[in-house]
Amino acid sequence: MKKIYWVTAAGLAMVIFLMMPVLGFASDKEGESFWESIHTTNLLLGRYTKVEGNVEKFRTHHWMKDGFASGINDFSMEKVLPNDVHMSWEAEAIPQENNIESAFHLDKKDLGFLVVHYKSFRKYFEGSGGNYHNFTTFPVPNGDPANLQEDLKMDMGHLAVEFGPHLEGGDLSFSYEQHTKDGRKSRLSWTGVKEHLVTRRVGPSWQDVDEVTNIFGIKGGTDISGFTVTSDNQYETVHITSLREEASLANTSFFDSDKKIMRQDQEPQSNLLTTTWNAQRWLFNDQAFVNFGYRYYQLRGREDENLSAFTNLGAPLSDSHTRIGAMSNTDFDTHSFISHFTNNVTKVLNFVAKMKIEAVKRRGDSFYPSDTTNPPDGKVNNTAVSKVEDKLYRIGENFALRYTGIPKTALYTELDLEQTRGRLAEERISVAGQSSASTTDTFSRETVNNSDKAVWTLGGRYVPLRQFNMTAQLRHRLEKNDYDDQGESVHSSTAKSAFFDSLNVNGDEASIKMTLKPYQWLEPSFRYQYIVNKYIARVENQDSQVSRVLWNVFSYDVNWIPSDKFLVTTSYSMQNISTTTPASSYTTTPQPGFDSNVSTWMVSASYSPRQNLNIINSFLYSKAGKFNDFSDTGMPFGIDSDRYDYTLGVRWEPRKDWKVEPHYSYYEYDPHLSIEKEGYKAHVLWLDLDVDW
Repeated sequence: MKKIYWVTAAGLAMVIFLMMPVLGFASDKEGESFWESIHTTNLLLGRYTKVEGNVEKFRTHHWMKDGFASGINDFSMEKVLPNDVHMSWEAEAIPQENNIESAFHLDKKDLGFLVVHYKSFRKYFEGSGGNYHNFTTFPVPNGDPANLQEDLKMDMGHLAVEFGPHLEGGDLSFSYEQHTKDGRKSRLSWTGVKEHLVTRRVGPSWQDVDEVTNIFGIKGGTDISGFTVTSDNQYETVHITSLREEASLANTSFFDSDKKIMRQDQEPQSNLLTTTWNAQRWLFNDQAFVNFGYRYYQLRGREDENLSAFTNLGAPLSDSHTRIGAMSNTDFDTHSFISHFTNNVTKVLNFVAKMKIEAVKRRGDSFYPSDTTNPPDGKVNNTAVSKVEDKLYRIGENFALRYTGIPKTALYTELDLEQTRGRLAEERISVAGQSSASTTDTFSRETVNNSDKAVWTLGGRYVPLRQFNMTAQLRHRLEKNDYDDQGESVHSSTAKSAFFDSLNVNGDEASIKMTLKPYQWLEPSFRYQYIVNKYIARVENQDSQVSRVLWNVFSYDVNWIPSDKFLVTTSYSMQNISTTTPASSYTTTPQPGFDSNVSTWMVSASYSPRQNLNIINSFLYSKAGKFNDFSDTGMPFGIDSDRYDYTLGVRWEPRKDWKVEPHYSYYEYDPHLSIEKEGYKAHVLWLDLDVDW
């Protein structure tokens, strides 16, 4: 059932209803338009896109379909009626891309207000999987990955209605919202592709989603004893129906499992209740500010699931993951208290303190029936029954100082602390069905987790001259997680239900930005950011292992205004990310570290030879690398591609309230063919008309 359709219909009905006065069906006087005051229109008279190559990749990058499209980019009207009644309407619509938005506002002084907002848009997805360039015969020559023969797009819908009275000394409003998702998207859970005796997980997979969220809300505020008190309460229902398919591929047919199709039907639904209270006020002649808040969050969820396997001809297939009528229930409750205090101690010193206290409780159970008969007979062989209970308490503190007593300098420091104490209890047993209970699918554990975090920041801004300023910041992060196993099940000498002892994360970050403006027409700036995070993990009876992620980010910008008619902006940025793990030293099949280098150049220019004529150029080039071929030990790692975006546009005003804007854009994506199957080249022509009257 496509629930998004009625939401779309409701939005279109509202658009048509509000358009009636525009079309002449309503007026104040005979022959006069109902609307007055302001009319602004930006019409997309036409846009044509020609794509050569990977059309799906182009749609995913630019959220733009190929072919012809037209519509309204911006349209608004306003009307002031007698008795202080104000009415306005804004809209936009590009039907070919399901891009529709409409907002209606009605307000009467001393009475109340009504706001109705509808929006829909479309997201596109690419249907190809990965690529293993050593494959030569499957699925097609040169090892190009299979492409999902599906129309991969997701339509997103949003409808909101809010209304309330105008109260003296307070606010009150009621609201209803509906959010929808309807469509099919690709997933990164790639499937196995087998050529002869070699299997690589590069096959594409997809998921069909139909999701509806309804939200009912009431919020308000008033002043009590000098405090501004506000409350926001929401009740939310979520219902999702999804089907996920993962099809394995092979160029042989020795085993049915080589071309196995896994289908997962899921139907999660949940009810959520959220209530938030906040109170704040200024003290001591507005020298201090205090704020208190409380939030309660409750979730009650249930999910039904079926997992089944089939041959590529659709016959049922035995698989260890086959499940019949699996079900889970989750109860989740949180209580959060926050406080915030700000004090201007002196004219040059500001102090801020924050505190958070949170209590979380989670309970869940699940039933996971298995059908292990070959072929499946639809009867349960045994069922895994699990129960989990998790309780944790979290306290956070934050202290900050800002000092401006040094001429031309502002300094600040901040300390953010958090302590978490939790207890997790899990138990799983196997219940016999058509077969006896499983002896391996059972475990239990009880773990106490202590987590402490600290983040210290020191920074400042220095402006020695009007033409020069500089900002710098240092940040140090510490996180310590200790897992104390109170009890655990052991199936063998090596397999335990709880084996992780600790995980520590240490991080450092430094950044600096300098801006120079020697002349009014020239302003260069430079920014550098350095981030390093170390992850130190230890399992039982093993030495600690260290993984590291290193970031280096550079950016350089120049704004150049050689004349009143000419403006040029240039920018360069480079991001280098390096990841290393202990797997690189694994003796059997070492997995090397991962490096990612992305460099981006951008130039834009605007030239106005006449007051009513403006010519705009922009060019963007982005290079992503690097490609490492580790085919002997596994999959190739890294990315390698070049991307070009160029736009030439003209804005011409033949009269004061008319603007004509023709545009041409060229987009190119050129990937390394050993990683992706193909890129694209796209030419886009469009014409906009902007009218004010």
